[in-house]
Amino acid sequence: MPYVYEELKNQLFSPKGIEILFKVKENAKKLISQSGCARAGELTSGCTGDSWLMLAAIDYLVETKEIYEIKYGECAGQHRIFALYAN
Repeated sequence: MPYVYEELKNQLFSPKGIEILFKVKENAKKLISQSGCARAGELTSGCTGDSWLMLAAIDYLVETKEIYEIKYGECAGQHRIFALYAN
């Protein structure tokens, strides 16, 4: 079964999903403010559980325009690079 964000999105509002979402959001703000960008693998650092749910948390932050992906070609999901939108 491949990763499909739309199928996992609702799971982000479960207790475990919210825990992952908040950890990913916290990591994103901290890491990106320090260095300007961060890879998906670092955004999920410290999270435990379903790795697809972790990717869904990242995609949710993209969807809600809290972070954006810096496109540089095909790569593994954990190597995608993200930055914060300017306030």
